[in-house]
Amino acid sequence: MSVLNSAAEVDTQDIRDEIPRVESMNDVQARDREYQQLATKAAYKADARLAEELMAKITDDEIRKETTLKVYSPLVRKAMDDKNWLLARAYAFKVSDPLGRTLILDTLMQRMAKAGEEKNRIREIYVATLNQLASDEPTDKVAKAFLLIARGQLAIDAELKREAINSAVSVLNGLAKKDEKFAESSIGGVIGTWIRYPEYSYRPDEVLALTDMTAQVFKELAKENPDTAYEISVGITHTGLRALSHLAISKGLMETLAMQPPARQPKKG
Repeated sequence: MSVLNSAAEVDTQDIRDEIPRVESMNDVQARDREYQQLATKAAYKADARLAEELMAKITDDEIRKETTLKVYSPLVRKAMDDKNWLLARAYAFKVSDPLGRTLILDTLMQRMAKAGEEKNRIREIYVATLNQLASDEPTDKVAKAFLLIARGQLAIDAELKREAINSAVSVLNGLAKKDEKFAESSIGGVIGTWIRYPEYSYRPDEVLALTDMTAQVFKELAKENPDTAYEISVGITHTGLRALSHLAISKGLMETLAMQPPARQPKKG
């Protein structure tokens, strides 16, 4: 049996009974939304097979993409609760939304680290996450996903962290050629449930604001390796973001200096 179809037997007959009604609907978009609701309901009942069958019936690409996040989020959570990391990873990589997928994978890696899993297994997921993002269409969500994975608290080697930040800068430079204002995609819905909020009063858009994420990444990198932070920052073509990164680097260096013990003065006489 495939790991993707290993969900426990549950009663989903009520969902199956609804399929003929939905199939008979003439309004294509309304029908797709009904399939989305049924697929999500099946996922919350841990019936992955039925959820995927229903999702395959959706004709609109954007609705299907949105549905992957709704369907696989509860399935990943259940797999993580069962410490079935392989299954959780498989489900997570089926999410089409790049930012949602990365948030899920970041949570998965955090849970694995907390459970004492081998660093190499976590590193493999980190690398796979970067590779998947590199194949996604470059958007503000992809840039945020690279920044998100770069600012993670996992003890991943410096080379991978640098790769993530460089990739974010590459996407941002591409977006800068199209729109200097960086019109950001709205964040909400299921994605919000995967965000670790610094305060409960924060909104998803605030936690994942592009400017704040950029500043945080460069400030933290400056504490670890100021030369690398500056080298990457000068490659940002957007003048506002480049200035922001330089300011963040300065703040990081100031915080580092503030934490150092004062130098001892030589005794006189």
